[in-house]
Parts: sequence; structure tokens; C-alpha cells
Amino acid sequence: MAQKGKKKETALGAEMSRFAAGVTGVAMLVLLFVYPLFITDQSYSNILRVKYKFFWLLVLIMAGLCLLAGLAWFFMDRMEHHGEETRAFAVRIRQTGWKELFTAGEKGLLVFITIALISTLTSEYVYESFWGNEGRYSGFFLLALYTIMYFLVSRFFQFKQWYLDAFLLAAALAGIFGITDYFRMDIMGYKVGVPLETADIFTSTFGNINTFTAFLGMYLAAAAALFAVEKDWRRQLWYFLHLAVASVSLITSQSDNGYLAVGALFISLPFFLFGTRTGIRRYLVILA
Repeated sequence: MAQKGKKKETALGAEMSRFAAGVTGVAMLVLLFVYPLFITDQSYSNILRVKYKFFWLLVLIMAGLCLLAGLAWFFMDRMEHHGEETRAFAVRIRQTGWKELFTAGEKGLLVFITIALISTLTSEYVYESFWGNEGRYSGFFLLALYTIMYFLVSRFFQFKQWYLDAFLLAAALAGIFGITDYFRMDIMGYKVGVPLETADIFTSTFGNINTFTAFLGMYLAAAAALFAVEKDWRRQLWYFLHLAVASVSLITSQSDNGYLAVGALFISLPFFLFGTRTGIRRYLVILA
């Protein structure tokens, strides 16, 4: 009977963990595929607010659902098993200690977010420091969202290869959109009535050219790394196509950030690839 009860408890906790894994999985898919392409209005005037709102809503919904799952687990355990699984969880925490729950990097993150909170509360401009509305919304609220998302994803998210493929596909579409903007095709009509000298600094689904090239830097790095380590020739071709799109997108973006991203990539790749002849050949292909 005791073993049967233990199995039920384990099944209850596992079910809640699977639910949280599903929530974080959907959130990551939305972030990797939908977010890069999301834009609501046929202009760039509100794109920063739109992207910001999209992100904080996504994180809060994900966190809220995971919190509800945790509360459901707690109350169901109390009703069905008289809190046995909750007590077992508390015992494991006491045995391992709170310090063992976090890696050194995570402890550093917690120290950082604590310092950021103190800085916000002691600021002369508490409202602006919290919301970041005077600096591209990079206030404590956004930093807290980053922290919450990190801990939820690192604890529950179950990585699968197709998440990267979804990101590459979304990035390719955004990159191709940017290439068309370089040729001033304006296929979405976002630049109608905008002066030419101003229109050229806004592009794709990101608006600001520097933000766009920062995104392309991540796209290029992901495509290059995946191409370098992939063994299946079909997936190699898939990643090489993305490598080509990312390269052309960065070139046509005409931003200094793009050159810095390319330089950082080519400096770092040898540390991972030069251990084998295949790695060296792949590096030369990427370099070409």
C-alpha cells in the first residue's frame, strides 16, 4: 500500500511537471517563432512598445500558468495524500540545502537582481527606474521578467531540435524582409510617407536597424554553429541556406553591429572547430 501511495504521489508531481514543461515549451515556441515576426501596425512608430508588451504578456502568462500548476499540485496533494509529497519535497530541500538548489551563475543572477531592486527602490526616479520608460523599457520590471523566464525555462523546458528550426525559419523570414527593405521595395507599406533619410534606419519586423542586426547576429551564430556540427547532409544543406540568408541580411543591413557580430563569430568558432579536420573544413566553408 505504501508503494502504491508513493507511485500516486510521484505521478501527481510528474503530471504537474509535464504541464509546466508544456507551458514553457509553448512559450519558447512563441518567443522563437512568433515574436521575431510580430508587428501590429503598418508603421514603425509603435514597434518598441508592441514588442515589449508582447514579451511581458508572454512571460506573465507563462509564469501565471506555472504558478497555478504549482498551487494545484499543493492542494491536490493535501486533499488526496494528506500533504505527503509536499513534506517529501521539503525534506529534500532541507537535506540538500537552499544553496545547492542554484548554480554559481544562478546565485550571481540572484545577487544582480537584488542589487537592481535596491537600486530601483533607492532611485530618485522610482517609477522610471522600475518601468524603464525613459530608456527603451529596460527597467527593473524587464530584468525581473528575464530572471523569472530563466528559472522557469531552466527548470521545466524540454529542448527539442525543432525549436531551433522554428527560430531559424522565423529569422530567415525577418532577414529576407530586411533584404527587400535594402532595395527599398517596402513590400508591407510600412514606409509610405516616411522621408528617405529616415526610412533607411528602420527595417524588417524590428524597426531600429541596430536592434535588427543584433538579432541577425544571433541568427548567423546559430546557423553557423549548427552547420559546423551537423553530420546529416540534408540538415547541413538546411543550415547552409540559413547561413547564406543570415550573411546577406547582415551585409545589406549596413550596420556596424553586423560587422562586430561577424568578427566575434569567426574569432570564437575556432575554439570549437579546430580540434578536427572536419571542423577546420567547415570553418573555411563558413568563412568563404
